[in-house]
Amino acid sequence: LAHIEILRDDCLERIYFEIPQVCDYLTSRSKEDLLWNVDRSSPSKKIESFLEYVDDLEAEMYHQFTLKSNRLLSFLTNYDLDRRGSGISFLLALIINIIFMVGTKTDTEFGEFDDRLAEARRTLNCSLVDIGDYYIIYPALDNSVTYAITFTLAMSITIVEITRLIIFLLQFAPLIIKSGLKTVENHQLYKNYSYLRKLVNTSIGKKILSSFFLIKNQKFLTSCFMVFFSWMGLIDHPIYFAAHLLNAVDMSLDLRNVLRSVTLNIFSLAITTFFSCIIVYLFAILGFFYLHDQYQTDDDEPLCKNLFQCTIVTLSSGLRNGDIGEVLPTSDMTEYGIITFQLAYFAVVITILVNILLGI
Repeated sequence: LAHIEILRDDCLERIYFEIPQVCDYLTSRSKEDLLWNVDRSSPSKKIESFLEYVDDLEAEMYHQFTLKSNRLLSFLTNYDLDRRGSGISFLLALIINIIFMVGTKTDTEFGEFDDRLAEARRTLNCSLVDIGDYYIIYPALDNSVTYAITFTLAMSITIVEITRLIIFLLQFAPLIIKSGLKTVENHQLYKNYSYLRKLVNTSIGKKILSSFFLIKNQKFLTSCFMVFFSWMGLIDHPIYFAAHLLNAVDMSLDLRNVLRSVTLNIFSLAITTFFSCIIVYLFAILGFFYLHDQYQTDDDEPLCKNLFQCTIVTLSSGLRNGDIGEVLPTSDMTEYGIITFQLAYFAVVITILVNILLGI
């Protein structure tokens, strides 16, 4: 049982209700998404936003209930299993990267290889093992024990990431597709045009839309990229396993919350950054037409030969150094044009725009 409290006629009433058993199958991931994505700007908005999720959450609970009825599917789709897989992948990738970081060199001479192996030469100290038509390359594997350990870790990561992708496809892919098709069916264009309904309801149309909805999903793309980097780490180079260190995000709720707090304002950040680039471009135009001969390195090399180069220098040097004066030296304090340009850039770009970006 659960209860809520309602204020009615200045009297606080406690209402008890039974929680359906199917509610136990709502995943913690969906609970997190609900907590972060519900609009809480006003009481009415909060209720409306919550109701928008009700149908999808209900569909997920019944889907999870169906999966749990099968012992094998129940084991594979356990959400904690996905999280544990993320942690295992991170730890194994961490070990591989430590081996790679410690053993990688740039001054190692390569021996003679045949024509096929010559294509796989690297500027890093590597051992290459021919497996079928592929080559597995690992750094500083000067003994069989080190190679066996690293190869086992790499294969383990690949298996874990493929398993995580399968778990996602079983657990969430049907819900994503179903929700996407429902959105299309509720769209006004779908209701108004019969030929569009016929196209969507065809087998090919549903497959195309299903693929589109999956590709839009961030979790699906992340899982696919992890599998890709795992495979490339096996057949090409272990540097690809550095991408698996990003699984640390799945291991820490605090880290996920920090990233969410940033991505919630991603549109504001993007549009403000774009506007900042426009302002810098305007400064670059002024610099190109009036001060292009002043853009110089310490060796008097020109840095503003064309407007594009002038824009890049103004953006890069000005933002990185916090002062466009690094490439606009002022030897004479009577050069009021250069001084005004430097002060204006510092006031508008560095002081105002950068602080706006940091405050979003």
